[in-house]
Amino acid sequence: MGGNGMVESKFYFSEFFGISHSVLDEYGAFDISLLADIPVFIDPFRLYASKKEEYQNLHKRIVRYLRFLKDASQRPVMMLPGNLREFYAFPEVSNTYIGFCVKGSSGRGLGMHFAMALKNNLESILNSFDQDGITDTSHLEKLCIICEGVGVDCISDFTTNLIKDYLLDFTEKFAKTSLPKGKCQTFGVRHAQFDFGKNVWQSGTYYLPDWNNKPVILVPKDLLTKDDTWINRKDLIRQLTTIPETVGDEVLKSKLIALLANILDEDRKLSLDEKKRRVFTFCQENPQAIDWYIKGKEEHKGDAILDADERLLCAQGLFYDTVSEFRRELNSKGFYEKPMTSLEEVLHRIYFFKHEIEHNDGYKIFYHKGQKHITETNVQTAFRFVWIDTKFDLNREVNNGRGSADFVVSFGSGDKCVIEFKLASNKQLEHNLQNQLEIYKEANRTNCGVCVIVFTSDAEYKRMKGVLTRLGLDGNPRIIAINAIPKISASKVQGSGE
Repeated sequence: MGGNGMVESKFYFSEFFGISHSVLDEYGAFDISLLADIPVFIDPFRLYASKKEEYQNLHKRIVRYLRFLKDASQRPVMMLPGNLREFYAFPEVSNTYIGFCVKGSSGRGLGMHFAMALKNNLESILNSFDQDGITDTSHLEKLCIICEGVGVDCISDFTTNLIKDYLLDFTEKFAKTSLPKGKCQTFGVRHAQFDFGKNVWQSGTYYLPDWNNKPVILVPKDLLTKDDTWINRKDLIRQLTTIPETVGDEVLKSKLIALLANILDEDRKLSLDEKKRRVFTFCQENPQAIDWYIKGKEEHKGDAILDADERLLCAQGLFYDTVSEFRRELNSKGFYEKPMTSLEEVLHRIYFFKHEIEHNDGYKIFYHKGQKHITETNVQTAFRFVWIDTKFDLNREVNNGRGSADFVVSFGSGDKCVIEFKLASNKQLEHNLQNQLEIYKEANRTNCGVCVIVFTSDAEYKRMKGVLTRLGLDGNPRIIAINAIPKISASKVQGSGE
C-alpha cells in the first residue's frame, strides 16, 4: 500500500486471513484492523466482574503482581532503571491492534511516568492487598483517578502484559482450528508470563497468525470497553455528590460534605479546572474516599458488563459500517478511474467523513449515554477508518523540524498535503489557525494544507466562527467544519409536531 500505486483493499483481520467475520465473532474474538488500532481497551474491572472463573483468576493475578511490586519496592535495587523498565514500564503489546495509535499499532507503551506513579502509590492508594478494607479487592484503575497522565490506555497496556499468556493461548487455539496453515507460524514471545516462584518474566513459544512476519494476538470481546474503564476520573466527578450518602466513616463524610459545599458555592466562582484540582487533592489526602466510590462500582458490577458491551457494540458497528459505506462509494463512483492529487484525495475523504458524522450517526462514537468523550486523538483515529483503498501514503505526526503535523498525505515526494484536526473547544484554536498550518506546510515542502475543526455545541460553533472571522478565514475552502452535536431522531422530530 502507499506510493507504489497499489490500492490496498483489505482492512480487518478477517479480510487479511481469508475468513468470515462471523467466524471470529462466534469464537468470541474482536475483529481488529491490521492497518490502524481500533480505540477499544481491556478493562481489568471486566475480569473482576465476570462470572467466568478464568477471568476472575486473571484479576487475582494482577492483584498478586501488585503485591509482589509492593514487597519488592522495599529493596533499593528495584529502583535501578533496568528493574523499573523490567517490572513496571512494560512495552505496549502492539500485536493486539487495539488502543490509541492512529498509524499502525506501535504505541508508546508504559513509560517511566507510569512506572513512578505506580511505585509511589503502592504505599498509599494501592495498599489494601491483604487487608479487610472498604472494597472487595484492590483495583489498578485507582491510578487513573489519582495520577495525572495515567489513563485508560496505560491501564489497558498494563493489564494486557499481565494476562498476555492467556491471550496467546486464546489466539493459538483459534489459529490451530480456524486459520490456514500458510498464514500462521511459531513465534517466540518475550515477557509471555510472570513466574511468581522465581519472580522473573518468562518467554514462551506459540503458534500464531502471521502478518508481515509478526505475530497477531486476538483479544476476547468480553474483556473490552470503549472510551474508559468502569472506574475512572470523569465518573468520580459525576458521582461526587452521591458518595457521602454511602460513606460509613462519619469523619470522612463530614469532610466530603465540606468539600462539596466549597466547590459548589456559586459565590466563589471557581473554574471547572480549579474544582477538579481540589477534588483530586482531597482524594490524595483522603484515599479512602476513592475506596467508597469504588465500593459503589463493585456493587453495580453487573452494570459494568452491560455498559461495556453496549459501548463496544456501538463502536464496532459504526467503524465497520463506515468502512463498508466508504468502499461502496468508491466502487459506485469509479473513484480511481481518474488521476487525483493528494489535495483532491484528502478533500474527498474529509467530506465523506463529515457526511458520516453529520448525517449517518457517526457522531455517536464521541458520546455515551449523553456524556461527551471527544479528543483530537480520537477524532484522528476515527478519520483513519476512511483512509482505505488508496495509493496515497497517510503518515501521522510527521515531524520535519518545525513541529508535528497530524497527518501528511503523499504520493512520492512531489505531491503532499497536510491535514490538521482541531476541536472548536481548544483554547489555542486561534493561535493554531494563525500560525500552525503555515508552519507545517513549509516544513513539509508543500503549499497544500487542510484544517478540520469539530464542534459539539452551538457555543463552540459561535466561538469557532468568531475566530475564523477575526482571522479572515471564514469561508476558506481549506478549513472544513464538522458538526458533531448530537442529533434528534427523525421519529422524535415528527412526533413533536403532533
